[in-house]
Amino acid sequence: MKLYNQLKSEIIKNWQEMKKDRSLMLKNLSKGLFLFSAIAFIFNFGYFIFFLFSGLAINEKAKKFIIEKLNKKNFSNKKYIGIMLSIAFLGFIFSGDSDDANKNITKEANKNITKEKATASSSAKKQKTTSEKKLKPLSATEETTVVLNSRDSNINHNFENLGVLLECSLKRNNANSKYYVGIYNGDTSKTKYSKSPKNFKFPGFDYNKSPDVLDSNGFLKDYKSKIEIRTAPTFIFYSDSSKKHEGSYLQFLADVETTGTKYTFDVKIPGAGGEGSYLGRNDELTLNRTTGELRKYNAKTEGTRDGKKYTIIPDMYSYYQCSAISNDANKKNIMEMLYDGTQNSSLKRYNELKKSIEKDLKSVKF
Repeated sequence: MKLYNQLKSEIIKNWQEMKKDRSLMLKNLSKGLFLFSAIAFIFNFGYFIFFLFSGLAINEKAKKFIIEKLNKKNFSNKKYIGIMLSIAFLGFIFSGDSDDANKNITKEANKNITKEKATASSSAKKQKTTSEKKLKPLSATEETTVVLNSRDSNINHNFENLGVLLECSLKRNNANSKYYVGIYNGDTSKTKYSKSPKNFKFPGFDYNKSPDVLDSNGFLKDYKSKIEIRTAPTFIFYSDSSKKHEGSYLQFLADVETTGTKYTFDVKIPGAGGEGSYLGRNDELTLNRTTGELRKYNAKTEGTRDGKKYTIIPDMYSYYQCSAISNDANKKNIMEMLYDGTQNSSLKRYNELKKSIEKDLKSVKF
């Protein structure tokens, strides 16, 4: 009997220690579950419910507090644990659905992103293609067409930016010889290499060597010469009043420098019209602003014979008396005449050269 009591006492002691250890274990486990529930709350509400109510199911303090608040004697520990675990189980099931939903949302979002990237890529390619088309340089034929189609707008531009228009007649000999001088309404103090948007615009023929190749119809396959627009702040255009204005040669385009009572024209720009017009290096073209006299000086042309220089063409001076044209209607008519002269002579030269090259190529026999 004594042995039995001793054994019973030992068993009770061990049970109490185990119960104490179990309580500590459950307490620590519930803390861990509460911690997991706090983390899960950020990512998945289902797991948050699962960990929270699992922790409540095994936490002694929470169990005691809830039962006392409900104040029901028949609300047993087993019933409490059953309810908590049931709710935790529902949270676990919900967490799976939530994961699937998140996966579907993520999948759909990735799908949309891929679609947007594809659309953006397609749009970028389309813009690049359009940009490349825009940047593609025009052919000589296309440039010529653009110039011919811009006649009216260029004439209006020239008239709107016209400051002074002078008609200058030769003082002696041929009274039919004259120059029309136009000066724009911009700054004329010094306009060397002027890029002003006010500059006059006139057509000029631009020669470029073309490949000697004919197409199936007998025309040049790639005609490189063209008609282009040339710009300058002044023009000095020759005209013969005894016949229709041709605008082919001596159609000078120039920069200008104003010094006191004189305009000095720097004719280093390729001229307008079909023939092209330049002054020699030592030639001069000046206009006296007080007397209205236009002076054209052509420096002598020299040659060398037996080691000695000799004069081929002597210095030449031509003087023209200028008067201003004030009537707007007359100005407009003259500006149209001058523009059409340079365009028609350029077009004539353009077509004649093309036909000449084609004729020569067709006549080749071997």
